Amino acid sequence: MVLPEAYTRFVAGPEAQPATAASMSLTVSEPVLEGTTLLGHVILTQDAPHLQDLFDNLPLPGGYLELRQYTHPDTYTVVRRRGDESLKNGPAMREITLAGTPWKLELWKASPQPLVELLTYFTVWLVLSVLLTAMVWLVYLRLRNWVSEDLNTIVNLMTDIRRQRVRSAYQVNLIEFEKPLAMLVKLAQLTVGKQKETESQASLDHLSQVYNRRSFETRQSELFKTLSQGQVHSLLIIDIDNFKYVNDTYGHDAGDQLIVQFGKVLKLHLRASDFVARLGGDEFCVIFPNTPLPRAIELAERLRGNLPAVLELTPGVLHRLNWSGGMSEYSPKDSAENQALIRADGALLEAKRGGRNTTRIKPVA
Repeated sequence: MVLPEAYTRFVAGPEAQPATAASMSLTVSEPVLEGTTLLGHVILTQDAPHLQDLFDNLPLPGGYLELRQYTHPDTYTVVRRRGDESLKNGPAMREITLAGTPWKLELWKASPQPLVELLTYFTVWLVLSVLLTAMVWLVYLRLRNWVSEDLNTIVNLMTDIRRQRVRSAYQVNLIEFEKPLAMLVKLAQLTVGKQKETESQASLDHLSQVYNRRSFETRQSELFKTLSQGQVHSLLIIDIDNFKYVNDTYGHDAGDQLIVQFGKVLKLHLRASDFVARLGGDEFCVIFPNTPLPRAIELAERLRGNLPAVLELTPGVLHRLNWSGGMSEYSPKDSAENQALIRADGALLEAKRGGRNTTRIKPVA
């Protein structure tokens, strides 16, 4: 028995009626032969729902498909539609007649426009490239400015360290600089603090904690240079009375305590602008900046009246505090910056010879 190649036939209901989903069916007829003898036919029928599934699942990218049933050559009814109907703007690009049926498949496809598409893609790519390049350039410029500003901040920190004036905070733009800079600021604060402490200790007398002789000479030199500008400065040189007696009677510890406590009371009762230094032994000197000699004499007398009468040097050891002083004034006529100190020292000798516990003045000749 031989089954020849199958053929397909679409049928609908009565020809006078347009095709509907309910009336659509597909019939397949196959003759059954034995040799040349026809034994009969095999007929297979497929109803509308399955045909609708087949139609809906046809691959149709970028196109529009209609299944039409014709009653006359120019008269038809659209049975099924599939795809983008906006593409139906003229005759179908392809027409398929279903043999043995009143049906035709009409196909429309989007017109291929490769050049337009290429130009569109190129334009989009160009615009995106320009935007991306501009963004990258702006980011680069901003980062460069941030890095430059942060490096300037670090340079400013180094400059501040040299000038011994570290600020409490330094601002940076990039987070990568924050931790290293914070560590540098801490180190700088420690370094500057140590430098200031070292310099302060170097400029102070270790025992009395007032300025030492080197600091006195530096300050005197600075003030002497201002005399040509019309400024006036005075000074007082002081010796503690009976200092040698304290050392010999109570020991050097008591003598050191006398120096320590005398330095404290001097700083306590002098003006903030006054400069007090220990020149050596029990000898101190006070500079009164921008103060004429008559006003400086008043300040010296007020100092004598305000200092305590008795100091306790060690437990149970009391010492009556007396001191002798000599005063003079810096003069633009002086050929050397220490001539005022020499005059004051001469006045101090006169005070000691005159009975101590007094102040003598030696004005400019």
